[in-house]
Amino acid sequence: MGWDLAYHAISINELFFPSDPSVSLPRAWIEVGVADPARAVMILFFYGSVLVLISILFFQRQDLTTKA
Repeated sequence: MGWDLAYHAISINELFFPSDPSVSLPRAWIEVGVADPARAVMILFFYGSVLVLISILFFQRQDLTTKA
């Protein structure tokens, strides 16, 4: 999972600050099969689901419309 997040962070960095393609780490990871798009989508969906679950558990009892 950590590899996918690092892959996307480095990919975003490569968009703004391109490096030599021969030493590009995201390209190397794609070639070895460490980070493929389907796996990245599953990982991001998993993290999103965990964040939604945490927010539901922590904030379900708070009524933000009433004034104290």
